Order: sequence, then structure tokens, then C-alpha cells
Amino acid sequence: MALMKKNSCYLRQDLAQVWADKPVFDILANIDGEIFRDKEGRRTLRFELNDRSYFLKYHQGVGWSEIIKNL
Repeated sequence: MALMKKNSCYLRQDLAQVWADKPVFDILANIDGEIFRDKEGRRTLRFELNDRSYFLKYHQGVGWSEIIKNL
């Protein structure tokens, strides 16, 4: 049986350095920016940090009811 990681975060090295020892999931869940997609537990946005633009693809769990519905 395969195990799923509860929290996975893939960061560029420069962002990992900026947010070292900080609650990255909390930061990313609440970061503001220009939203390109916001649907069913997925959000894509562009944000600014240190005079640079970045894109964030943030995925949240959809819940068991959505998983069962799609089986």
C-alpha cells in the first residue's frame, strides 16, 4: 500500500531561504496576489516578493465526499 504525504511543499532555493524556519504552509495559504484560478481546493496566483514575481499553485484536500464521488 502506498502512503501519501500529508504536507508536501516544493520551493525554489531562493524562496526556501527567505522562509527558512517559518510556517511555509500558513504563509502560502494566506498569501495575496493576482488570482488566475480558484476552484475546488486549487488556487493559482501570482505574488510579489523582494521585487520579483512568482506563481503559486496551492492545492488543498477536497475531502472524502469528493473522492468517493469520483470513484
